[in-house]
Amino acid sequence: MSVTSKKDNTKEYILADDVINQKGSYLNLKGVSLMMVTSRLLGTLLAQVFFIPGQDILRDLLNLCLIII
Repeated sequence: MSVTSKKDNTKEYILADDVINQKGSYLNLKGVSLMMVTSRLLGTLLAQVFFIPGQDILRDLLNLCLIII
């Protein structure tokens, strides 16, 4: 299940339609698609950089709370 909505992809739909109707550039569509894939991949990797250490911090905090109780 995708978390993106149709509204998020509206620009890509319009670019694809323009390329099909020979009103737009295929290279432009390819560039936008590559940028979108790259940004989502980098966003996922960056999230992992934050979430993995955050998991350790939360586990230590929970252990500390359990010791205090």
